[in-house]
Amino acid sequence: MIKSLITQQSRLHISHWGGTGRPILLVHGLAGSVSWWDQVCPLLKDDFEVAALDLSGHGDSAWSKDGQYAMDLFLSNIDEAKEFLNWEKFILVGHSLGARISVEYASRASPSLEGLIAIDFMPRVKESSPRFSKLAGLRQPVFSSQEAMISRFHLQPRGTNLSEPEMKELAKKLIMPWKNGFSWKCDWRAFLTRYDSVWPLLPRIQTPSLIIRGEFSPIMDREDIEKVCQQIARSESLEIPGAYHHVPLDAPEKTAEAIFHFTQKLVSL
Repeated sequence: MIKSLITQQSRLHISHWGGTGRPILLVHGLAGSVSWWDQVCPLLKDDFEVAALDLSGHGDSAWSKDGQYAMDLFLSNIDEAKEFLNWEKFILVGHSLGARISVEYASRASPSLEGLIAIDFMPRVKESSPRFSKLAGLRQPVFSSQEAMISRFHLQPRGTNLSEPEMKELAKKLIMPWKNGFSWKCDWRAFLTRYDSVWPLLPRIQTPSLIIRGEFSPIMDREDIEKVCQQIARSESLEIPGAYHHVPLDAPEKTAEAIFHFTQKLVSL
């Protein structure tokens, strides 16, 4: 049974799937939500205690009061979730921006972190992408109907293996009432989040790490993933065949299998 939990400190939303194994926390990407893990979590809960986190300004978590989002805020989200769940040790899995946050978290040598799995993220500084610059300049979108929202919904970047009905179901989970209409469950000001290049962080990571990319990802190419693994002392890489950037959506079974096999290696460490 999935429990929808809200922390008292800053009203973070956590989907807790239960389980009695090693704790594992899943973190989504920019403009995403815990829904990115809905097909992955059921495949993990027999072997782990599974929870997925909505970052501040995303999903059902509270928005920043001043509209400011920074790496330190997102890092504190992870610590708050860990403490709320009463976990002493845990494994951290992040996708896209969630992976970038998870890498930063691991670089700060948290003694509670047993393993890091970073899925398809952009190692370079975000501002280098005109796509993100364009999105950052947009105001919170408002729609007159949910149907209009669903018809315009697409992933960013667009490549995916999801069918049209699956895309519509995902879109429905991201809609909220807004003023005189509806909007997405993401504070558009989160697109203004700034962070530095990942490269100086990587040599600091001593946590066993798995870096994953989708075969057809336009975000993280093979050169990127090889360079990342060269910089992290205890790391390995994996490419998920047939997946685009949104690996947990495109290949949930292969994602869960990769997580399981990697974490089995941690038992002997």
